[in-house]
Amino acid sequence: MVNFDESELDNAHEMNRRRANEAMRDGVNPVIIDNTNIFRSEMKPYVKMGLRYGYHIRFRFLQDSWKKSVETLYRRTNGKVPIEKIEKMKNNYEFINDLSDVLKSKSWKQN
Repeated sequence: MVNFDESELDNAHEMNRRRANEAMRDGVNPVIIDNTNIFRSEMKPYVKMGLRYGYHIRFRFLQDSWKKSVETLYRRTNGKVPIEKIEKMKNNYEFINDLSDVLKSKSWKQN
């Protein structure tokens, strides 16, 4: 079992952004960003890429995910993410109403 390693998080985000950019540059359609994106600012690089490459951007959320208990969410990760981390993520989650919420957010590195 692979455990969550927070020290690798920046590298993982950078790899995801690079792969998304390459896919958009190459005209892959659709490009789906499947990430937790707790903060609006974490979505911003993807949104800006999509706009730059002329993509129609839609946000899709699992409507019940944040209604679930922390323990249920922990079980869904098969114990790979510490329960304390999941609780923090759940408490810090920023809901989005529209694209402008994301575009107005500060750079994701500032969070």
